[in-house]
Parts: sequence; C-alpha cells; structure tokens
Amino acid sequence: MIRDFFKNHWLSIVVFSIANVVMFWPLYFKGLIPFPGDLLVSFFFPWSSGGFPGFDPWTTHKEYLAADAIRQMFVWKSLGFSLWNPYNFSGSFLFANLQSSLLFPGSWVPNVVIIMTLFGFFTYLFLRSLKLSAPAAIFGGLAAANISYLTGWQEILVNTQSAVFLPLILLLINKNKTLWASIFLAFSVLGGHVQTTVYVYITAGLFAIYKKNIKAFVFTCLLSIGLAAVQLVPTIEAYFHSAREAPANAALIARTVFPIQGLLTYFASDLFGNTASFNFQLFNYPDARSYIGLVAAVFSLFAIYKIKEKSVRFFLALAVFGILFATWPLGLVFNFLHIPVLSSVVPARMIMVTLFAAAVLSAYGFEYVSKNKLKIIPLLFTGLLFAGLWVYVLIVKTTDTIVSRNNLIIPTGVFVCLLVLLILKNRLFKLAVIGIFILAILEPGYYFVKHQPFSAPKFIFPPHPVFNFLKKVAPDRFFGFGTARMDTNFATYYRVFDANGYDPLYIKRYGELIYSAKDGKYHPKEVPRSDASFTDEDNYYRNRLFDLLGVKYILDKEDEPKDEWQPDLGKFSENKYKIAWHDNKWSAFERLTVLPRAFLADNYIVEPDPQKILDKIYDPSFDLRKTIILEESPPSSSPVAGSSSSANIVSYEPSKVVLQTQSDSPKLLFLSDNYYVGWKAFVNDKETKIYRADYSFRAVPVPAGETTVTFIYDPLSFKLGVGISIMSLLVLTVAIAVPTLPREKQSFKYDK
Repeated sequence: MIRDFFKNHWLSIVVFSIANVVMFWPLYFKGLIPFPGDLLVSFFFPWSSGGFPGFDPWTTHKEYLAADAIRQMFVWKSLGFSLWNPYNFSGSFLFANLQSSLLFPGSWVPNVVIIMTLFGFFTYLFLRSLKLSAPAAIFGGLAAANISYLTGWQEILVNTQSAVFLPLILLLINKNKTLWASIFLAFSVLGGHVQTTVYVYITAGLFAIYKKNIKAFVFTCLLSIGLAAVQLVPTIEAYFHSAREAPANAALIARTVFPIQGLLTYFASDLFGNTASFNFQLFNYPDARSYIGLVAAVFSLFAIYKIKEKSVRFFLALAVFGILFATWPLGLVFNFLHIPVLSSVVPARMIMVTLFAAAVLSAYGFEYVSKNKLKIIPLLFTGLLFAGLWVYVLIVKTTDTIVSRNNLIIPTGVFVCLLVLLILKNRLFKLAVIGIFILAILEPGYYFVKHQPFSAPKFIFPPHPVFNFLKKVAPDRFFGFGTARMDTNFATYYRVFDANGYDPLYIKRYGELIYSAKDGKYHPKEVPRSDASFTDEDNYYRNRLFDLLGVKYILDKEDEPKDEWQPDLGKFSENKYKIAWHDNKWSAFERLTVLPRAFLADNYIVEPDPQKILDKIYDPSFDLRKTIILEESPPSSSPVAGSSSSANIVSYEPSKVVLQTQSDSPKLLFLSDNYYVGWKAFVNDKETKIYRADYSFRAVPVPAGETTVTFIYDPLSFKLGVGISIMSLLVLTVAIAVPTLPREKQSFKYDK
C-alpha cells in the first residue's frame, strides 16, 4: 500500500520536499534551529546582560512576535505530560490549558519544520479528489502551504497544529467518508488553538452543506467533540475559572479586525513592511496580511473562467465569507453577541478561511491556464494594480511609502518573470511550467526565511548562574527588581518558582489577588486576561503579598559593575534584606519578612467577601503567620495556640506535594499554592477537605502530633474526559464497522 501510494504521488512528494528545503534551508545547511533563541538571549534577563562571544544582541535578533514561543508553547512542552504546573502563577493547571497541546503528536522542532508542508500535501490530496490534474493540485497545495496567517504563526505552532488536517477533513467529506473526519476534527481541537479550530469546523461544515452531507457531518462533529473530551472537559472547567472573558476585551477586539488595505498584500507580501525589519505598518504581521504567494494569487484570478463549476463557485463564496467576517463590521459580531470563547478572539484571523479558498481557486486557475488559451484580463488587472501602487509610492513620499516602494521591487520582478513564462507557455510548455513552479516555491520561501527566526542551538534556553542559584533554593519563590526582572514562564523551563505568569487561561482568583497589589483594592473587571504579574512599583501592598506567597529572594543586576562590589543599601536595607548570592553582576537578596511556603497557623477567621479579605491581608496589624482567612468554617476542632509546631515540605512534584507537620495541638496547615478544583488532601492517608485560604491558597486542618499531609492533583474533569473519549472511540468503531457487515456477509454467500 505504501509503495503504491508513493508510486501514485511521487512527483508531489518531491515538489513539497523541495519547497520544505527552501523554507528551512538555514536548518538543513547551517544547522540553525527554527526557534527564536536569538531573541531570547538578546532581549530577556538574565542572558541579555551577559551576551555570548561573537554575538551582537542588538543586530542579530529578529522581531518580538515570536516571543510567545519562548514564553509559552516551548516551555510548556518542556514539562512533558503534566496536569499541573507549579512553577508559575503560584501553581496553575497545565494540561487544561488548551494551548499546551500536550496530546498532539510530535515534538517542537519536527512539528515546526514539517507541519505546513503536510498541510500543503494534504491540500494536494484534497484537490486530487476534486478531479484536478496532479500539476494543478500540487500548485494549489504549494499555495496552501504559504497561507500567511499560518506561516506567520508557524513557530507558535498551535495555530498550524489546529489547521493541518483541514484538507483531509474536506477530502473525507468529499468521498462520503465523513465519520473518519471526526478523528481529524478531534486532532484539530488537540492542536491547541481554539480560534483556528472553530474556523476548521466552520469551513468543514459549509463544505458538508455544499456536498449535501449535513446530517452525517453533525453526527461527526458530535463524535469529534466526544473524542477530544479528554482535553475539552478540563479546558472548559478551566475556562470558567479563568479571566479570559474580562469585559475590557471589547476595546482590544475592536482594534484587531482585518484592515482593508491588508488585501493588497495578496499581491505584495511586505507592501506594509515586515516585523523582521521593524517597520510593519499594520497591527499584526501574521493577522493583517492576505498572502499565499504572488504567483498563486495571479492564478487564482483565472479561476473566474471556470465559474460554471460548482466547486469553484463554492470556494469563491467561501473566500468572500471569510473576508466579510474578518473585517468591520461583521468581524465584531461574535464579541457583540458575547459568545463564549469567540467573543475574545481576533476577528482578522478569519482571513485564514479566505486564503485557503484562494489556494484552492489558484489550483483551478492553473488548470484552466494549462489547458486553454491565455486570457489577458487577470494579467491586465494585476499589472494595473502594480502600476497604481508604483505611482502612489513614487508621488507620496513618507517613511511608510519608502518602505512600500522598496518592498514592491521583488513582487514586481516576480510578476514580470511570470508574464514572460506565460507568454512562452504555448511554445515551451514544460519549461514554462517548471519556471512557474520555481517562482511559486522561491518567492514565498524568501519571505518565510525573512520573517522566521532561526538560531544556533546554544541559544535555546542556555544555562546561567542565576538559574543555578534558584534551583538550589527551590521551592522558595523569587522576583526580579528593575532590569533583573525575569520574564514570565521562564521559571517553568528551569523548574524554579515564580509567582508571576503568562497564559491565555489562568486562575482568575489568583489574578485578582496579584492585581490588588497596585492599591489593595478588588478589581474583578480589570484583571488582565493573560497576565498575572506584580506591579513594578515597590509599594507596601506588593511587599505584603511577597510575604504571603513565599517570595523569599529578590534578584538584582548591576548594570555598570564596579571592581569591588558592594550591595546597594539604599535599595536593600539591612533590616529587610540580607545578601544570599552574588556572581559577577547578578545578585540575590533574601527577604527577612517572608513567610514560609508552608506553615501551621494557630487561628482562623471566616470572611467570604473578597474586598474584606484583601483588607485583612493588607492590614499591617493582622498577623498572616498566626491567623488564616477562610471563606467557610472547618467542621473539625478549631486550631489551638501551642508552643511547638513545624511544617516541612518533604517532596514537591508538579501534581503531588508531601509535607510533614508536628505540633502539640490541632492546627491549620497553610500552603501558598493556588486553590483549585481537582486538588485532594490526605492527612495520614485519610482524605480531608481543602479550604481556600487567604484569598487564593490552600489550608487543611491537622491534628496534634506528627502528621503526613499529601496534596494530589487528581481532577474529576480529566477522568470524565477520558471516559467520554473512550466511549466516543467505541461509538466511532461501531459506526464505521457495522455498515460493512452486511456486504461482507453477502459477499461470503456469493463466493460460496
């Protein structure tokens, strides 16, 4: 079977392999990794202050766009399969965060390298199922592999993971094997980007309506949701405990509709600049462009001559549909209707649907041009468009038009070359086709390498003395002052403990607490939807929370180191800090007022009102060490003040923490890790209720004497999701197998 497949599709495999080499030649020929490591060591503490031999941090890095790969996706993948992440946010769910995509097959670098090539190859297979010739299908696949929304976010990975199986889903619907599509729809969910997944479902649904296969598709959608329930159930639970739907999002969403002028990038990718050159003029490079390659764009215009074909009319309508819901005003409809999840997405990304439809249309256009006499109107339209753009950038002289003028040179040259090849088509057909394919590979490949970061392996989260120190003092938490501030989520990669965090889903209750460090007030409507970060202002409220959260060490960096180093007593007074570590220009100071990460308290009060809880936390006369604030009374015996007590962390794993306590009377054990559904506590192997304490943390009653307390993250949502997924897989197996049984039985009788 594999041999026959290769025999039938060897040409496409060769072409897509060549295109992949063109896109990733820095990897294949220079050994550079498609990862923004140059950005990491040039912009972020602690590497930015140290540098590397022969590396100029201010000229070698590209743009800031790929920072999410550094701060989120790559570090989450580094943890492997884990339900909980204890290293950021004072503990937060990991698996339930959809963008961790822990169940999606593959690893970071292979997925980044191959996934868009697979997308193009799958599009080729789909186009073949539409009865297009192999060259036309290959051409359309190349166009799909260069959709700007997907290639722009390629190193973020989750967008492309969620989109990669779209062509296969359409292929299965086209061949009336819709049930099989449920598997790939489920993988789209597991890919990690909910917005892209929604667009995959919408595109597939519209195609199913076009193929008059809607009933089977509805069942397939339900089945795919069941298959992905192992991920969806924990994610839905996390969503309703998160800050994702903060009302402040509306203003942000309104600024992210697709700009109409971005349609011009359909013919000139970098007409409005490039983030790699720090001169992009629109709001976001991947989301504000509409590029599939100039050659493919021109050929898509020729599809109009095949308008009598139903499939061409469908994909033309699909392209218009995508534009309408990417731009103002329809782009804001989901936010206006407050539809969960969709109300907080970027409307411009709907352009993905348009660009996929355009890639398909380019295949039809190629088919038409290869079999018919060349029509002049599409070429005339494109030529006049370029002429108009040149007139504009030459007459209007601004900084932006200078950028546009320079970036018009390459697409204009490509268009001229394409014109020559099309003129030669009738005389030198094979040579012209080869030339067209070369242009269709090289031009998008140039823009891809221009934009995408590639870096030396040594720049991928290299070791550093700062992290060596923090590992020794774990699980105590840290914070960086000024230029020594550690960016969010780096702690996860190095397995050290940071109270800050950056995640599309995180515990809203914790975000409210961190946000209150500004002024001590309750601001439920102002909590950022992705960031839980302490204010830069060194105020009383922040220091009070540092004490409560166990932020024991403050990092500092001397920007202009002297020969004989002395601590800055103006910043780190001796009555509040003591030096814990120093190496070259980096230092760590121990805070003397910090509370232990775990301790036994003598007393508690009950207060359910959020603002009143915060008032108590920030009250300087309130002893956080002796009294815990609960939101309900524990039924067991009250804690009693005693002369001797201790609590020690015996082992600390992502989803399991073991503590040993000793006291001469009943106490309340406090652990400064986030309270969240799914955590269970066992006191001497007997399950005990966990109480939310001091706004966002955990407390359990413990008896007198020596006690072992074990916290285990064992969420019901995960087990429920696993059960639903297994049942859905069984249903799928039966649904696929049962219809074949009568035919097999009939065949057996006939043979006999």
